Amino acid sequence: MAVSNDLVERSAAAGAEAVRFEMRRSPYERLASAEEDRIIGLIGPRGGGKSVLLKQLLAAREDAFYIALDSLGDRDLFDTAQQLQLQRGIKLLLLDEAIYLRDFDAALKQIDDSLDMQVVFTSSAALTVQHSPFDFMRRSRMLSLPLLSFREFVASRTGMWPPLLTMDRILAGEWGADSSNHSVLFDEYLQGGIAPRFLEEPDSLPWLRKSLNTVLCNDLPRLARLPLDEVDVIRRMVDFIGRSEADDISSSRLSRSLGITKYKAGIYLGLLKKAFVVHLIHPRGSGVLKEPKILMTAPYRLLYRPVSEAAEALHQDFFATMMAAAGIPYFYLKSTRGAKTPNFLVSLRSGEVVVEIKGKGRGIRRFKGIKAEKRAVFSRSGGKEAKGLQRPLFLLGMLT
Repeated sequence: MAVSNDLVERSAAAGAEAVRFEMRRSPYERLASAEEDRIIGLIGPRGGGKSVLLKQLLAAREDAFYIALDSLGDRDLFDTAQQLQLQRGIKLLLLDEAIYLRDFDAALKQIDDSLDMQVVFTSSAALTVQHSPFDFMRRSRMLSLPLLSFREFVASRTGMWPPLLTMDRILAGEWGADSSNHSVLFDEYLQGGIAPRFLEEPDSLPWLRKSLNTVLCNDLPRLARLPLDEVDVIRRMVDFIGRSEADDISSSRLSRSLGITKYKAGIYLGLLKKAFVVHLIHPRGSGVLKEPKILMTAPYRLLYRPVSEAAEALHQDFFATMMAAAGIPYFYLKSTRGAKTPNFLVSLRSGEVVVEIKGKGRGIRRFKGIKAEKRAVFSRSGGKEAKGLQRPLFLLGMLT
């Protein structure tokens, strides 16, 4: 049985489309040289550039083939892969959006067991591989592709890469003049530039709205087998989070507002985290409630409030998104009920850092009574140079 013409044509079109994208994000080189890994998963939020990366790999290899899994239809993936190997000598199979393939993990196991072929697949939800019975931790390598860091955004705009920073260098005031000169681009970045699509379509909010709708109405129902009434509750939950201040959301408040149990609210929040829509930051401190702080992945909040109203919450979203992308552990710092404390506790190898994201009524005075060797206040309106505890917020976008 020959490989269908429509799949061949779609793959050829995907390879031709790769020339539109000049910027190669950091996982590209790792994927291009990872010949020893039989199965590689590229996991990240919708709009992070996973499809683009697959198309770039396709264009660089004559023995590669690209399949958007929503176009596979009723065709069997293993049979298709086998024919691609026999008829076309394909050695690298690129599978886009694994959520569209029912029992994809079983199909990949069959390919891994029977064919001399490497597979790279993408997924817009982390839980795609969470429930697999086929031991993906042993069989595959998982790579993360987050949204654009500010460093990547600056490189795309100026053609020059700012230096890669560490939290320790930022705290020590060691980032150099070049980085400080890029602060003028930060507003553009916060208002949508964090999504790679922004580089092609500066008005990215319509696309962002469509992307979130796909996550809620397509990805989560496929992955968690949710009925329509639960999808509607999750949509209302996201709406509620997006319209609220960053410090006003908790599982308890969500359960009361939506008329659901705290247990159910926790389940839905867990799904939204795995789909890269929200960040759940667990608390650190004595006598605290155990509920997590809930932030959104930037820039989703802009779908619900203009940047002029959402700036403070958006700055915290940016902090959480950058910490997650850099793999830096951090916690929600909170004392007894009603006590005012800085926002976060960041855990570095060099020690713990208490961090405040400056906003109305928030600043250095929040450190009163907080015992910590390292402290920092990150401010959007701060200067380009270190002044006492103050640091420019945009520097957190230079960690990756």
